[in-house]
Amino acid sequence: MDKGEKRRSPRVRTEKATAGRLKLTVPVAIRDVSLYGVRLELSSAVRPGQIYDMKAELKGVTLSAQGADHAMLRGGLRTDVNGSRVLQYNAGAEFALIADDQRKLLEQWIEKEASLKRPSSGRSAG
Repeated sequence: MDKGEKRRSPRVRTEKATAGRLKLTVPVAIRDVSLYGVRLELSSAVRPGQIYDMKAELKGVTLSAQGADHAMLRGGLRTDVNGSRVLQYNAGAEFALIADDQRKLLEQWIEKEASLKRPSSGRSAG
């Protein structure tokens, strides 16, 4: 974690195709995840401070929680699947309510992903 980092838990970057939903109908791309929240990209604005139902597909783990969006920033334009240019937003959302079993799944997923992303020591086991 760098010196300016104020998060309670490190973030783990997700694969580019990691998908989720807000309000169960708004598609989002999940860019990173921590035990306490997520960073999202989406094509419609949501109101900061509001609590939304969230669902994410994290490499075989389905996560359901309620999240409160803390920051909404316009992220520029991107090309959608139809070739149209659409406005993209970035949002940071903290988990406002997450069941214990869901938090445990998330904790296991983060631990697994973090270990996969750590560089090896380069030592042989012999």
